[in-house]
Amino acid sequence: MQLRQKLRRFAKWAGLVVCALIVAVTVATLWCAVECDLPRLSVTLKAGGVYAFWVNPPYENPGPHGWAVNRSTPALELIPDFSVMRDRNGQGVYHATIPLCLLLVVVSVPTALLWRSDRRSRPGCCTRCGYNLTGNVSGVCPECGHKAWSAKHNRAPT
Repeated sequence: MQLRQKLRRFAKWAGLVVCALIVAVTVATLWCAVECDLPRLSVTLKAGGVYAFWVNPPYENPGPHGWAVNRSTPALELIPDFSVMRDRNGQGVYHATIPLCLLLVVVSVPTALLWRSDRRSRPGCCTRCGYNLTGNVSGVCPECGHKAWSAKHNRAPT
């Protein structure tokens, strides 16, 4: 198998696994929230979305840092958001909301295209349009004009 084929195969399966993980995390975050608080950054997975809040330059956050898992009310975040604010000291306060369904679309579209491009045509059909070539002796598809098989082999595909 060539390197390009191996990479395509890996990308197909990796995309499928990532899509499954995004769906699983989206469903899980409908009932629980996972939070990670650091001195400069706070990231929360909840309501089917990723919420990030960060401050530049960093400030002293007196609260506890680390991971926390909490219950949340079932809801679904569908609208992305990004905002920038300045506080009285001139510090930049940034907030971003990214719905996991948006990430699912970004990952699933190329994955679906990879899976679709590797489909094999049915035996006895045109490889380009899928037209049934049973009984065709010319070697050319009457539907799309694609050369169905090599003339030197002088036989229809089986």
